[in-house]
This record gives sequence, C-alpha cells and structure tokens, in this order.
Amino acid sequence: MPPQILIGNSIMSFSVKVDRTKKVTINNHLIGRFKFPKLQDTGPKEFDSREEMFLFVHPKQNKGYNITGKEVLDSLCKRKLIERCFNLQDGFSIKEKGVVFFQTVFGDIPIFLFKSAFLKSPELNKENEIVVPFLYMDSCNILRIDTRSLKEKWEWNYYTPIFSG
Repeated sequence: MPPQILIGNSIMSFSVKVDRTKKVTINNHLIGRFKFPKLQDTGPKEFDSREEMFLFVHPKQNKGYNITGKEVLDSLCKRKLIERCFNLQDGFSIKEKGVVFFQTVFGDIPIFLFKSAFLKSPELNKENEIVVPFLYMDSCNILRIDTRSLKEKWEWNYYTPIFSG
C-alpha cells in the first residue's frame, strides 16, 4: 500500500497516477514545437511522490545565486537527467491531486516541467523563445500551470522534480 497521510477525516495518498496517452496543452500558450518531442509520453504511469522522486536544484542556486533557465536546462542535459524530469502530463496529474497534496509534497515552491520545454508558436514568438511550463500555487491558493522563458533569471528556490533511478 502506498504511503498515506490522514488529513482531517480524509486519507491522502502520496501516489500519483499519470495518463501517458492524454495530450495536454496550456490554455494561455500555443505550443509550437517541444524541445524533446520523443520524451512527451514517457515516464511512470504511477509514482510515489515521497519515495520515487527528488528535487533538483542547480549547484549555483544552492549557493543563493540567480541563474538563467538555460543554465538549468544545460545542467540537466549534461547530467543526463532530462529524461527523468517531469512533463506536462505529470504537472496536470499533480494539479488534479489538489492544493493540500501540493503543499504537503512541494511546500509553496514552483516546480518546473523541463521535459516539456517548448518553442512558443511562431505567431506569438518572433524571437524563437523556448519556455518551460511550471506548476505553482497562486496567492489565492489555486494551482496553476504557466511558463517561464529560459532567458529569464531562475530564483534560488525554483526546483525541478526528477524521477529517481
């Protein structure tokens, strides 16, 4: 039985089920082309968020430096971790688990879904900008998925979930 936690009168499971056949999009962004198209339907169909993942932080971020998203992506690729990053399917599955689950597992930090980095559609993107989707909790405690440019600065507390082993 997967690990569970009692919250009020309800039991919350740390197991996340992911439908890998489902094609997902982001409402406010037209996705042009995924940077890693062959990785979009890959990953476990179910995972234990307490035991089968860890949060990656670039070494410079650990020292309190702000770096660009491109530096994080380059580091993930160099370390051969991109294949184990979360994608949009994982993000939407976590979002479906709800705010209490998100806060319990990730706190109030945004999590980046690097496996689904994409080029915005050409009509919205004159500079061939690559963006990374991320899941976060807004000030009204609503889980949202948005994007951040690889050109932008990455704060010290921007984490990337990675599937273990």
